[in-house]
Amino acid sequence: MDIVKVTKQDGLIIINPDAEAVSYREGSVNRFSQMVDIWVDQGGEIEEINKTLDDLKKDAIGKVEQFASSSRAKIAGNADQYKLAGWAAKAEAARRVLAGVATTGEIAAIQLESDKRGEGESVTSLAQKIVDKADRLQQANGVIEGMESAAIAAIESKQKESEFDELMGTLLVNAESELQALLSQ
Repeated sequence: MDIVKVTKQDGLIIINPDAEAVSYREGSVNRFSQMVDIWVDQGGEIEEINKTLDDLKKDAIGKVEQFASSSRAKIAGNADQYKLAGWAAKAEAARRVLAGVATTGEIAAIQLESDKRGEGESVTSLAQKIVDKADRLQQANGVIEGMESAAIAAIESKQKESEFDELMGTLLVNAESELQALLSQ
């Protein structure tokens, strides 16, 4: 069977609805879902039928959340959760070093990192670099969180389906611009 058209309505996927229609429940793992996945990978589109305003809002919010998550990952250099947790703890220790109230262990940890980096940094100079990086990441995350919140509020305020294309285009352009500015810092 060659796929000519695929539609989706209420979780039901219909292959070739105008001819030899084959349907299956969305999320089902079978030969037809695999065929549709391949078809989509090659540029085919699934036409969504009878989307309600709530469906459009839900889809749009999902796209905003995905973009925000992806942006945070890019800003953090795609660091894993262990590295991120380590950065937070290291930033707090570095702040205490700069304030002159660090423990012997905190000072030793920053000294060890400095030694391993091999750049001849003092504990204080490395601590300042750590704090500066933490501050930049915190500011970038604040921008992303603020944009995400504003975008979701804008989506939720829409009362007509016809308003979504323009809104989503505007949001994407603004978000891409902000992300590029954050990445260039």
